[in-house]
Amino acid sequence: MRYSIAVCTILVIAGVLGAAEGDFDRGEAAYEQGAYRSAEVFFQNILREDPHHAHVPDAIFYLVNIHQYRGNIPAFLAWAQRFLNECPYDKRRQDVFTRVIQKLIERSAHTLACEFIEQYDFFVIDQKTLEDIGFGLLQQNELELADSVFALCVPSDTIHILRARLADTDEKRRHYYELVGGAKGSLYIIEMLLAQGDTLQAFDMFRTVDRENIRDDVLIRYAPVALLYDKVYFTALCERLEQMPEYRQKAVLLKALLDGTFDRSIIPQDYHECSLYVAAMQQDTFQQEAIPGFPGDSIALDSILVMKSQYGSHFVLDSLHAERLLMLGDTTTASRMIAPYVGYVNTSRYARIIQGMELFNKNDYRRAATHFILAEVEEPHVRFMLAQALTRLGMDAEYLYEEVLHVAQPQDTILRAAATRELIERQYTRGAYDRVIAYDPNMFMVGSDDAWVLGLYTRSLARMGELERADMVYSEFIQDTYDHDVLMSDYGEYLIEAKNFKKARVYYDSLVQATGRSPIFLYNWALVPFMQGAVDTAQARFTFLLENYPGSEDYQRAAFKLATMLYLEEQFDSAAVLYGTAREDSTLARDALRNQLICYKKSGSWFKVVKTGQEILAAELYEEEHETRFDIGYAWLRAGRPERAVEHLLTASRTHPSPEYYYWLAEAYLARADFGNALYFYRMIVDVFPGDEMWTPTAWYKTGIVLEFMDAEDEAKAVYRHIIKTRGAADTWGVEARRRIEYMEQ
Repeated sequence: MRYSIAVCTILVIAGVLGAAEGDFDRGEAAYEQGAYRSAEVFFQNILREDPHHAHVPDAIFYLVNIHQYRGNIPAFLAWAQRFLNECPYDKRRQDVFTRVIQKLIERSAHTLACEFIEQYDFFVIDQKTLEDIGFGLLQQNELELADSVFALCVPSDTIHILRARLADTDEKRRHYYELVGGAKGSLYIIEMLLAQGDTLQAFDMFRTVDRENIRDDVLIRYAPVALLYDKVYFTALCERLEQMPEYRQKAVLLKALLDGTFDRSIIPQDYHECSLYVAAMQQDTFQQEAIPGFPGDSIALDSILVMKSQYGSHFVLDSLHAERLLMLGDTTTASRMIAPYVGYVNTSRYARIIQGMELFNKNDYRRAATHFILAEVEEPHVRFMLAQALTRLGMDAEYLYEEVLHVAQPQDTILRAAATRELIERQYTRGAYDRVIAYDPNMFMVGSDDAWVLGLYTRSLARMGELERADMVYSEFIQDTYDHDVLMSDYGEYLIEAKNFKKARVYYDSLVQATGRSPIFLYNWALVPFMQGAVDTAQARFTFLLENYPGSEDYQRAAFKLATMLYLEEQFDSAAVLYGTAREDSTLARDALRNQLICYKKSGSWFKVVKTGQEILAAELYEEEHETRFDIGYAWLRAGRPERAVEHLLTASRTHPSPEYYYWLAEAYLARADFGNALYFYRMIVDVFPGDEMWTPTAWYKTGIVLEFMDAEDEAKAVYRHIIKTRGAADTWGVEARRRIEYMEQ
């Protein structure tokens, strides 16, 4: 009886298997004939009766195709998703995924397309497809989602500009415009700043634009900016635009913005021309008939007041009255009197200068500078006030002080001296010592007892190696106000920068001995032997500085140098601690954090690698974010947390595709027993980086190993044979491949 039951069971199973095989053959034949309804019935019967049959992936794939051909999109998407989920090792997944995305784009289902991309983030998506989805989301006002899609695109000017417009902060917006670069990127930043009402920052960027390389397609947008800040340059741009037929009429309308005069019979041809036409028409000028018998600028104040009572408001009279008030030091009344003329094209410049003076006297430097800039001041004393206003706002004004020196009259010694003192301070700060000592001290000391500027001059002499001359000036003028040790240290800096280490070592040894190890000399006292290669001496001296002068100015710098020496000696834990100390100096923080992370990697402190990497990302101290992402992912993998590793390694490989990133991402998937994704990224290395000798041979071998895990032994053997054929049987990888084949054939 038992034998009969067993036989019957075997017969039933064999019948089912045979039926499934027959259903597949019949379904495939019907499919080839275009009889999709019949084919669908056969394939669905296989799935229902024998869900573990070898042809199940094929049956689902055919059903995907059938519903796509028939235009049944919901069914197509359902079967496609089932295929992607249930057939993780099938090579046709990429094709199915691509077709799904394209179909969703055709149907404007861009949000759903994003969901698919996020769910199956390991598939390759071409640039055009991503851009189509991004633009579609823009049209549907899905701005945040659109930005996330554009972030996956290969960076280009268009992508940067789009992401800038989608950015939720001015800081991010400016970042993307900076990535555009050149005059075009600067123009976008200038427009952004003007839209924010920041005339000063816009002007600061405008003056640094490379005018020689502004492309024709940018000119039409650049001209209105030039109109604000440089009317001579604006006129030149308009003349250049007039040479281009498509911009000729726009150039005429732009030029009209200077004074409001143009041929009123012009008919605007597009929206841009309409807006220019309206702006030109709205330009207003202050016009009055000339005053009969007016004696000119020499008119006395009493006569001005009499004529004002007779003629009322008149720019000539009001401006002369304002001049007299300025001579009396009454900028407030002068500004109030001239304020109504700011709104007129032909009187705005003068009115802005007067208002700027009043605001400057009230310490309202931002508004004062804005008036001076828009007035395009040329007078040296007003130019100097603009420079002073910008200086007090923390902006670069060195070029303005140089202009004052260039245009001021030789007899205007006080103004020239003031401009020279400002230049010396700035040039010293940025290390242009050669420019500082080129000035004649008599020039900047006129009418001034500012010892500080002579101190900078003297220190510059020392930093240029002219110690005797520096000592002479020091002894004669500033020995009561300046510490001589500072001057001596400056000369030592000169010796180091000149790479005269032998002389510098003798010099610092004598200084340290003479001053009883004054902390001002200790850093360079330790640095010089380091530069000579005497590492032991340098290490002992840096250690002495750190142990005895924890509050010194050079403490963090010394910690950084000592950490580097310990790193070279492979004392990674001690080096990491000192890099942590160096991080307290903001100028060293970026490099110190990065080096600290490397130390933790070397010592195998994986959780510390993760923590430090996250600090770097949070502080945005490292521009190559993909490297930090990779380090965090690698650390999670080495710490036995592959699920955390995948997140960071995947981000790194998307931002910066490389065989190393792909390899460790594949390893992370393999550690999770996600053989399909591991196989995909090993194959990415093989296919995309075939010539890489470090990672590709290993990736080929790991491809075979993963195929073995997936019970695809024939495919694994084919991979191993390929390794033997291409690298040779005697190669290390060839030997390992032969062993795997022999193991499988036992």
